Parts: sequence; C-alpha cells; structure tokens
Amino acid sequence: MGALSWVTMIVVFASILPTLGVSIRRLHDIGRSGWWFLLWFTLIGGVVVIYWACQPGTAGLNSFGEPRAN
Repeated sequence: MGALSWVTMIVVFASILPTLGVSIRRLHDIGRSGWWFLLWFTLIGGVVVIYWACQPGTAGLNSFGEPRAN
C-alpha cells in the first residue's frame, strides 16, 4: 500500500463523524429525525435525503428545539 492510500484513508475516517453530525443537524432543521439518515444505505434513499437537505428549514420552533442564530 502506498503512502497516498494511507493519507486517503485517514482523511476519509477523519471526515465521517463531522459529516454525520452536519447531516443529522440538517435533518433536524427540516423537522425530521436523524434516523432518516439511514436512508443513505438503501438504493434510492440517498436521493431522498439530498432532496430533503435542499428544502428550506422550518420557521421557528420545531420538535428538536429553537433554530440556531448564525
């Protein structure tokens, strides 16, 4: 195994948890549970999650709390 493949693996593993956190936070912004992220592991589910991520967030309070100020 070359050095580039080790660097690639380190970058991939280092970005898994932040990506998961951001994705779940975005699902909460649109009023969905983070468990919906598991749709990624189905054939068409990734397309559905991307569609939801492109939708505007719920205005005001939702079941996951108040919106964050930027």
